[in-house]
This record gives sequence, C-alpha cells and structure tokens, in this order.
Amino acid sequence: MREIPDLLALEAELPASHFRLLAISMDDAYSERWVTEFKAKHFPTLVSFINAELDMDTLVSVIDPVWNETLPTSYIFDRDGEVVKKVQGKKPIAFFREQLVATGL
Repeated sequence: MREIPDLLALEAELPASHFRLLAISMDDAYSERWVTEFKAKHFPTLVSFINAELDMDTLVSVIDPVWNETLPTSYIFDRDGEVVKKVQGKKPIAFFREQLVATGL
C-alpha cells in the first residue's frame, strides 16, 4: 500500500500507451466488500481486481509460478503481455521510472 501513491503518480505523468497500473488484491474473495471500500476511500483512481481464487497460489501461478509470496510484488509487462521485470518489495518512484526506461517501455 505504501508504494501505490508513487505508482499512481507515475501513471498520471506517463501516457496511457506507455504505462498502466493494474492492481490485484491478494485478499480472498470474502474480503471483497472491505477491500472495495478501502480502495474507494484511499485510492479511488486505482484500477484493481479482487482475487476470486480461494488459493492465492492459483492466481499467481498464471503470472509467476515461482512467486515466493513477497508483498508487494510488482510485474512490468511488455506490450505483448510478457513479464519483463519482477520487482519485490517497496521501491521508490525513481526506481520504477528507471525500470521502464531499461525495458524500453
């Protein structure tokens, strides 16, 4: 949650054709109401999805079969939907800018 404001700021400064922020709440589907209310209050512009799987590994295995359950984990995808960078732990906005430049996005 601590890096969301920085990532939202980055999304606001870059063209949508270069960077879009999509969040997936790793809370279970039973927490949907709470998560939705929290997001609406604190991050109303954040595009977010709720984990509908009861097992978080089922959801994450689609993107990263070797995910070690570190939160936050961010993924940078290229225009073809391929993961080009995995980032674990909170990083400053400058780090994400550098990563986007380094990956050519």
